[in-house]
Amino acid sequence: MTPSPDDFAGILRALQDLRIGFEIVTERVAKASRLNPRDLSVLDVLHAHGPATPTAIADKTGITPTTLAAILTRLERDGRVNRYRNPHDARSSLLAITEDTVRELTQLYDDLNNDLIRTFAALTAPERATITGFLHDLVTTIHRTPPSGPTPEDAAKQALPEEISGSAPISAEAVAGER
Repeated sequence: MTPSPDDFAGILRALQDLRIGFEIVTERVAKASRLNPRDLSVLDVLHAHGPATPTAIADKTGITPTTLAAILTRLERDGRVNRYRNPHDARSSLLAITEDTVRELTQLYDDLNNDLIRTFAALTAPERATITGFLHDLVTTIHRTPPSGPTPEDAAKQALPEEISGSAPISAEAVAGER
């Protein structure tokens, strides 16, 4: 028998709760470190994956290049990241999280990490391997699946009057009536 979407409601709800929980922690850490949550996403990528190009950071975080440029400028100015010439491509740069920032964020996440480790310790090695594989599969799915519904551009266009959005031609009468 093929499972129905209702069979997965508990998992989906738990994932929603997990996302909300991580948002709460992220907000707290961001506030304590005088950063914003998107800054933390960038720093998390650099900490987890090592030095990266702005393009690689944008791919991993989903942050637009323009927004990312502003974030990187601020993080570099504040001494949280260092920028280096990319030894493999002289046209690009690599960014790396500073050791001071790693120490600061490690300290801020320390209590949570210790609590998580205690939770993980109750699992067997095969259970941990299954969960790790499952989480990696979830991340892959999340990164390749676009959100449903209209894009922000589509939503903005739908909010405009028909004459402005371009979905209907503007008549000469409509233009004359505006005068």
